[in-house]
Amino acid sequence: MADNKNMELNDDMMAKAAGGVEEANTPAPKYKVSDLVLLAEYPQFGTYTISNITKYSPEDGWEYTITNNDSGLPEDCIESMLVPA
Repeated sequence: MADNKNMELNDDMMAKAAGGVEEANTPAPKYKVSDLVLLAEYPQFGTYTISNITKYSPEDGWEYTITNNDSGLPEDCIESMLVPA
């Protein structure tokens, strides 16, 4: 262990250190960037494109930034509010 005290950490090592144990139990996102989705309760708003996967929380699941294909306006939305288009 003393041999490693002055080693340089790469991004992958830092991500694992910052994420802790819980990150190992994080499910994969249901959608990927560029997937087309609808708002489950408001399909009349038209299709959206997943433009970013922003974060994961154990309470709400994955959060995405979605962009309305008609207006071009982005908004944040949790996975449970979305259905495939």
